[in-house]
Amino acid sequence: MEGDFATTESFYSNQHGHISFHDIILRDTAVFSQFEKAIRYNSTLFKDKIVLEIGSGTGIFSMMAAKSGAKHVYAWKPSLLNIYSKKTIEDNNLQDKITILSQNLEEIKLEEKVDVIFTLCFGYGVIYESYFPHFLKAKELFLSENGITIPSKIDLIIAPQKVSQIRRQLAQYSNYWDNDVYGYNYKAMNELVDSSVNIDYLIPTSISSSPHIFKSIVTSEAKTDLSLNGNFEFTIESDQELEGFGSWFDIQFPTSTEPIIVSTAPSCENLTHFCQLAFHFPKSIDVKKDDVISGSVNISYQGDKCSPLIYDISYKINDSDPISQKYILK
Repeated sequence: MEGDFATTESFYSNQHGHISFHDIILRDTAVFSQFEKAIRYNSTLFKDKIVLEIGSGTGIFSMMAAKSGAKHVYAWKPSLLNIYSKKTIEDNNLQDKITILSQNLEEIKLEEKVDVIFTLCFGYGVIYESYFPHFLKAKELFLSENGITIPSKIDLIIAPQKVSQIRRQLAQYSNYWDNDVYGYNYKAMNELVDSSVNIDYLIPTSISSSPHIFKSIVTSEAKTDLSLNGNFEFTIESDQELEGFGSWFDIQFPTSTEPIIVSTAPSCENLTHFCQLAFHFPKSIDVKKDDVISGSVNISYQGDKCSPLIYDISYKINDSDPISQKYILK
């Protein structure tokens, strides 16, 4: 890859070039097996088609697409890992079927539009440290009029969470900052703790109501200026104490038979490396059976699209005044 690491974009891209990142992905059999199935079951969509993968990593999924009968595969990722991906592709005798691209998307000149564009490079909450913004950009630049996008749909999901998992997680941090740190007062750091998104595996029994899809992204329709906001509403099922919200996502792939869904929900038997996200309240909230919690989620970038994410969550109980809080995922 040409250039240095001075920009956020180049630095971010090369974090994904570290082999440990891809080692985690390839060892996540719960996700990997479903991704592999999505390509295998879509062999009719790939056969004799020009394919572009965004965020190709080690090249494993591009090789699968080639093996599924693609006429040619363009594998794009601006990473130093491409040196080794190219050698891997050659070692598997697929160098005539796969071309690795590493320049900026706007600098790429393809001889023809592509029939299929796909990405399997997602991050926490789908968007964080993922190639999804690049996927949308590439779709606008290179996808043919009747082209196919894979995955076909992404659902962002939220649910209320009762005590006490979040509070236990946060207590270890707040208790630390409440005390002097090497003789200095660091209590101001608690504000950062309160506004941080926690990445963890949520306990399924801590989810206190049926989850709600607050945003469905149909990838064939999504644009680069995609609005990442939506509404939610829950009916509380029993008297309880709430300490925040939990969030995760589902990815749906088109197939010639039935849709393949990769879920990152806490209720899944096999947990994934995507974990879940936890947003804690500054203070716990008592709710009663049949109370209605309604609100909205707005996700935005703090700067460019490789920077931390800001989650602006507003909610109210029944007809009470709404409460708003910003959380940062970084």
